[in-house]
Amino acid sequence: MPADATKIDAAGGFVMPGMIDSHVHLPSVGAAAAELQRLKDLIPFQALQGAANARTMMNAGFTTVRDVSSPGFANVAIR
Repeated sequence: MPADATKIDAAGGFVMPGMIDSHVHLPSVGAAAAELQRLKDLIPFQALQGAANARTMMNAGFTTVRDVSSPGFANVAIR
């Protein structure tokens, strides 16, 4: 171990690399009329929205997500 490394005693606790969410819709805006909004927004915009949502999830501690449905393969663009 490097001399300047921080050592954390996790005795009696759990260590996990990150949380997993196996059902998300990354491009979703979460609005009340989300399905209608999905029809209005262009797919490149949905991919950008999804990337922003992915960053928010990552900052909240999620390291793995599974997007279950994205129009126009926006989820593949986010990947």
